[in-house]
Amino acid sequence: MKDEQKYYIEGSHFSIQYMYQTGYSRMTRPHSHSSYELFYIYHGSKYFFINDTVYLGQKGDLIFIQPNDIHRTSSSNDLECERMLMNVSDEFIELELSRFQASFAQFSRSLFRFQVDEQPLIEEVIEKMYRESRERRIGYEACVRSALTELFVQMKRVEVEEINRHIHSDHPLQQKVTEVASYIRKHYDQALTLDEVAKAVYISPAYLSRSFKRLTGFTFKDYVQAVRIREAKRLLRETSTPIGRIAELVGFSYTANFNVTFKKVTGVRPLSYRKQKRK
Repeated sequence: MKDEQKYYIEGSHFSIQYMYQTGYSRMTRPHSHSSYELFYIYHGSKYFFINDTVYLGQKGDLIFIQPNDIHRTSSSNDLECERMLMNVSDEFIELELSRFQASFAQFSRSLFRFQVDEQPLIEEVIEKMYRESRERRIGYEACVRSALTELFVQMKRVEVEEINRHIHSDHPLQQKVTEVASYIRKHYDQALTLDEVAKAVYISPAYLSRSFKRLTGFTFKDYVQAVRIREAKRLLRETSTPIGRIAELVGFSYTANFNVTFKKVTGVRPLSYRKQKRK
């Protein structure tokens, strides 16, 4: 019998959690992680908005999210989703994957779609990780790493076999929302408005507003803000660019407004974030 407790190994280097949701739900705010995040869907479906692309995850799909990817989930028309959630750091699995000269960072896709005859094996591997993490019998860490390595191999096989296949849904609305998100990510440094973007992708502002929020969980304004703050975080971590200049580079007209927005999203002011990440 599964519970919904999250089980950890080596602090935050690995965690696994069973989740079952019914009814409409969506994340209250966009977020990202410093680790890899993997969702395996047992039953039902869910929308996943990752960076600038909408995915409809369904039974037998594994959703893969890279560190620092902006993402958010929201309910599909099924209003039901049973899934296993895993978070993995490079440090947790690097020794095992070094034998293949491989890493999770090599994956270029976010959706791995396992065929019906492949799903029992994938579920067996994931169940083993869950069981070992919960029971914590002698050697459980090694068993989890072994199962995670097998999952990596199965993911790699899907990627190789489907390298030339387009596995996203061809639903026009999903394509249009992806187009909008891509436009925002390319022009986040400019003074974007809903009307302007709607005009650029040839849909009405009202339809864009409704559709974008329904499929991604973001309002138009929230997504523009999330993209800008993500880029600001990168510049704060990787450069010595003055904060006022960073504010300009990511599309803020006033440094004070940037400071307030950054703290609202991250919980800290830009200067504090830079100091934390450079310790």
